[in-house]
Amino acid sequence: MLSVIDGIYFWRKYSLYQTLRRNEVNPFLEILFPECKIESINLKNETITISASRKVKAAVCPECKQLSGRVHSYYSRKPQDLPMLGLFVRLNLRVRRIRCQNQACSKQTFAERWGNWLKPYAQKTTRNKNTLYHIGQVAGGEGGHRLLSHLKMEASGTTLIRIIRSQPLRDVEKPRIIGVDDWAIKKGRTYGTIIVDLERQQPIELLPDRTAESLTGWLQAQPNIQIVTRDRSPEYAKGIQNGATNAEQVADRWHLLLNLYQMLDRYLRQSHKRLCKLPITTYPDQDSIIERRGSFIRTEQAMIASKKSRSRRRELHQDIQRRK
Repeated sequence: MLSVIDGIYFWRKYSLYQTLRRNEVNPFLEILFPECKIESINLKNETITISASRKVKAAVCPECKQLSGRVHSYYSRKPQDLPMLGLFVRLNLRVRRIRCQNQACSKQTFAERWGNWLKPYAQKTTRNKNTLYHIGQVAGGEGGHRLLSHLKMEASGTTLIRIIRSQPLRDVEKPRIIGVDDWAIKKGRTYGTIIVDLERQQPIELLPDRTAESLTGWLQAQPNIQIVTRDRSPEYAKGIQNGATNAEQVADRWHLLLNLYQMLDRYLRQSHKRLCKLPITTYPDQDSIIERRGSFIRTEQAMIASKKSRSRRRELHQDIQRRK
């Protein structure tokens, strides 16, 4: 059985087909295109073509801001819009070129504007471009291009990247609390430094290496830094001390847990012989104490480290015996 949403979807699609077949204008489209007169709607090859023109007879000159209604000529614009009911949407707009009646104006003619939903010279509506921007951010260039074919939209991977790059960068506050750590450009060979704004939880800079000089140069251009979290690297400690003298250096949570793990592992390795002699008890309802039989259970990592240590001592002993 169909759900309510599926029923509404098929009813709206059937209503659109009937409207197109009768060549009637859907009043709902006039809401999507303000101050426009919908002249016709055509359906062909899964593409809806909406022809429209401006209702307002006069337009404002973008240069001198004076109103003029004297038409010079007409031309057509065919931008892309968002899909409708699983179909491509293409607009066919009849644009008037108007003659400016101000003799002192530098523009003799100008094209009428269509509002914020369609910018001058744009091949896509503003809502379509915003949707492509978000798709490109999530899926990337080629991934977004493959996704758009299923969404009944058209844009190449290069177009998606160009739309992303055309958006202005947001003005963000200068960071106060940052985290510094290394990252692998090529694991095992080349490493850089990543700087993260811990208040916004976003990376803000990638340095090409992990030297104190690079970190110092970056910190000197950021006078608002108050707290820096880092690992145990002496290079980072030196760079922070030279670049942000008033900043407080703290160890981040992950390295604190790593320090705790390494200290506990070192202590247990040294105490292994004493741990083997500890008695164990059974369940609380039994009073007897059972002496441990067999060796104390060790982890696989501890066994590998023990074998390596024993091998190094054996090689050292053999080297001493040869030198006698």
